[in-house]
Amino acid sequence: GIRIVTAEGNTIYVNKAILNIYGYDSIIELQKTPLKKRYTPESYAEAQKRKQQRGQGDLSSTNYEISIVRKNGEIRHLQVFRKKVLWDGIWQFQIIYEDISERKRNEEEVKKSEFLRNVLLDNLPFVTLVLKKHTREIVACNKLAVKAGAVIGKTCYESIAQCNHICPFCKAPDLWKTGKEQHVEAEYIGRYWEGRWMPFSDDLY
Repeated sequence: GIRIVTAEGNTIYVNKAILNIYGYDSIIELQKTPLKKRYTPESYAEAQKRKQQRGQGDLSSTNYEISIVRKNGEIRHLQVFRKKVLWDGIWQFQIIYEDISERKRNEEEVKKSEFLRNVLLDNLPFVTLVLKKHTREIVACNKLAVKAGAVIGKTCYESIAQCNHICPFCKAPDLWKTGKEQHVEAEYIGRYWEGRWMPFSDDLY
């Protein structure tokens, strides 16, 4: 998204992309919504600091991140690039916004995965996986699981069982339905398995 603002921060132009990012219908709606309402409290405080710096002649903040609150209340994360531009014969500021919400979510997932593996999972003396509900995609695992063939991003049956279909003894659906721990002992593809399925969060087990 692109926005043109004056040195005082007043918006004089926006393109459709920035309106879509905020969920607004027009530039008037954007202009009438206070910055404090459009930003998260943390980003608003940082914006006030940048404004103070610019008032003192410090224009060094040209690349930074902000977190905004859309019209529907959803929080989005944006990368911001700011530079001077000649607009209708007057020097103004062009601000380019890139939505990096998906990237931030992925980074958080990686951090969560590393925390689970390094702090929690590796202390367990048996193969341990953290999986997404319904898809069975591995999002975290311990070192013993890696040795057994686990690969983050793949399903448990693809990587550990090394087959292209769900294991017939899988108790995950029972866990999803009841929310209660499941246990089974079974022989499958020439190996003996003891499995325990336990709830971890709303979307992980």
